[in-house]
Amino acid sequence: MRGISAFLGWIACIVVMETSSAAPAVLQVSKESANIYSNELRNAQFQRLSSMRGVDVGYDEYGRMRTIQGPTGIFVADAAKIKAGDRMLSLLSELKEVLMATGSESLTVRRVVPAINGGRVIDMDISIDGMPMVDGGVNIRVSKDDEIDLLGSRFVPGVAVTKDIRTADVAKEDLLKDLEETGQADRTTVSFLVTPALILWTNNGLEKAPILVWSFETTYNTPQGELEGVRFYVDASTGEVRGAYQTIFRD
Repeated sequence: MRGISAFLGWIACIVVMETSSAAPAVLQVSKESANIYSNELRNAQFQRLSSMRGVDVGYDEYGRMRTIQGPTGIFVADAAKIKAGDRMLSLLSELKEVLMATGSESLTVRRVVPAINGGRVIDMDISIDGMPMVDGGVNIRVSKDDEIDLLGSRFVPGVAVTKDIRTADVAKEDLLKDLEETGQADRTTVSFLVTPALILWTNNGLEKAPILVWSFETTYNTPQGELEGVRFYVDASTGEVRGAYQTIFRD
């Protein structure tokens, strides 16, 4: 089972973006990128990024764009009016080539906050075919003139999701077995707090493709008798515990 970690906010991501290494756009030709994405997708990404004169771009190991720094020439209409819950259809259309989107994805605003440049930071969640991606997202900073001048992404393009999945009850048993085998908890102390949900998980954008998982909200007692609250993500195909995020914190 992968280690427990706390979710890092998108504002922290913006800070990292501004200090991360980036360079002018380059065509992604690595084996890792070519094994996943077609020449057409990678060329379209390069051409679109190259059209943004003066920006620096950061990529991940699969050739996916992770940061853009500088004036992009992309303007967000009526940015001051954008609010949580808005769907960003036109923006996704503008960013389609950059993100190598397949057409099955959607972006929905999670929050909007003031930015240090006098504009706004807009954080957006991703869904694929209506299914939320729990740890993916796109965030942008717009200037006072509504131009995007900073963009961060953990966007992982959508792929066909397997239909051969475990039921919630089977996945729950997989989780209980894992907790016992790792000595993390006695199954008799585990409580499931809400109805489990099927969602997509990407290990914060590090996986090759989104993975379908069951999300379980739990509390349990450790062998030391301490109460833990943890959200677990259990692979819906294999039963592997993919992620574990602490929800109760002690002083």
